[in-house]
Amino acid sequence: MKVLFVCNNAYNPGNGLSVSIHNTIRKLREHGVDARLMAVRNPDPEGPQPDFPLGHFKFPVFEPIIYANGFAYAQIDRKRIREALEWADIVHIQEAMPLENVVVRMARKMGKPLTGTFHLYPQNVLANLGFPKKNFVNPFLLDNWRGLVFNHCSDIQCPTAVVRDYLEKHRFKARLHVISNGIEVPADEALKILTRLDFDPLLDGDTLTIHVPAYREDMDSYPDISEELIRMYGYEHVQPTFLPSAQVTVGGRNAYQHGVHYLKEVLTAAGASEAVHYHFFSPADLDLLKLPANAAERTAIRILNPITEDLSLMRTTLVPGMLHAVQRNQKRGTLSGRLFELGRIFIPKALPLTDYPDERDTLAAAVFGPDEDFFSLKGMAEILADALDLEFRYRKAARTYLHPGRTAEILLNGQVLGVLGQLSYEIQDELDLRLPVYVMQLDISLLSPYFNKVKRYRPLPLFNEEKRDFAFVMDRGISCEAVEDLIREACPYVSYTHLFDVYEGLPLPADKKSMAFNVVFTPTDHAFTDAEVEGFVDDILALLKSRAAIVLRT
Repeated sequence: MKVLFVCNNAYNPGNGLSVSIHNTIRKLREHGVDARLMAVRNPDPEGPQPDFPLGHFKFPVFEPIIYANGFAYAQIDRKRIREALEWADIVHIQEAMPLENVVVRMARKMGKPLTGTFHLYPQNVLANLGFPKKNFVNPFLLDNWRGLVFNHCSDIQCPTAVVRDYLEKHRFKARLHVISNGIEVPADEALKILTRLDFDPLLDGDTLTIHVPAYREDMDSYPDISEELIRMYGYEHVQPTFLPSAQVTVGGRNAYQHGVHYLKEVLTAAGASEAVHYHFFSPADLDLLKLPANAAERTAIRILNPITEDLSLMRTTLVPGMLHAVQRNQKRGTLSGRLFELGRIFIPKALPLTDYPDERDTLAAAVFGPDEDFFSLKGMAEILADALDLEFRYRKAARTYLHPGRTAEILLNGQVLGVLGQLSYEIQDELDLRLPVYVMQLDISLLSPYFNKVKRYRPLPLFNEEKRDFAFVMDRGISCEAVEDLIREACPYVSYTHLFDVYEGLPLPADKKSMAFNVVFTPTDHAFTDAEVEGFVDDILALLKSRAAIVLRT
């Protein structure tokens, strides 16, 4: 892990920010983190220097005031900044000055994660330049810090809860973490410091009373007093510590999350829009699907305090949510579309609950419209299979909520991955849907082992492929898949089969049908002769006839 700290002035022992940076870097290195610093060069040539040194930019007129208050501004060296960013895994911003503004812009373009620490209030910076604590510049300066720097950080360290509340009040977007610098100032030392500051301190037991001079407009509340005490006491006393089990990690998606995100991108590219529904549904939704009393979907967890009866059960299927989404769209005049949802269903091990339920990631999709049909939805399933370099198989199936003749189970390596089909006309009428709806549901847990599958490619054939078209006559109960399996079994050189026509009717007998296929033969080590191809054809015809009484149509 490589963490880059970005700061203007890191070599002023009177500047608390400088001391805090070096202590943090030292602790990170003790925990095995490669932490490095980009900052203005140390003015002491004999002292330590930053890993990525920058020049010192001096402001005319204001430089004496800036230096007296422990600040120094870095020159913007884009070449050096790029070098540092290319090295880093994480970039940690300590301020919101011009240097950090440039670093944030460049880091975002390079895709580097950003975190930050909020040490300075605008009013404290401006008070050192002679501005009153309350002035018109403070909101403008804070807006710039927030918009240009800190809102691009995923996480921000806040030294105190007061700082966190301040950032929340001003709508900082990052996750805010209160991590104290851990300083304890002895009571006698605190009294000496406050006396030197003309605060007229009085300590009575655990109660400290002070009188802030009128000219110290920057002292508004106890956090300001604490900051002033720490500043005067010395930041070299800061000893930041980590939890024993703490470690620094790079944020981002894990392999499973990348796989799920990839599926969403694939479906979106196929013209589908993502839908998000509650994790709850109504008992009436189970009745809508015409599920029998012993159906697994009816074993649902009931919520003790549901918002409404329509959201009283934890869902065991995504299908009702998809149907209601289609219903809402059609009622509002959207008569065609493709939707998908990738969410969880909740399967209890037993009722009443004795253990946590099985939270199963599931994919549901629905298509509807005059140009959509069963094969549109099957095409979406095939797009998913192609994206993961898998082969789905299909077999006739039945579900209570789907059309009996237009329903298929999806198989992956012999396991039932899911089901797809046309919504039954009865439920279509019950939902007052104007057009047919086709729905699919898949178990993502069976797909997840293939999320990181390495795709392997083979070179294009060196010799010409041979193509043949066949029209077969067979019993009406024989499926396309069964015919394709027999064709591939008969000839190892078959690389592609495609059904392009189905015919039923005269002059064929009533119990027969015709199916027409394109078949491609791909050579491996030599060009096929006509005699070889004819031999492949004879082998296919012989196997089809012997196994399934399938013959060529004449």
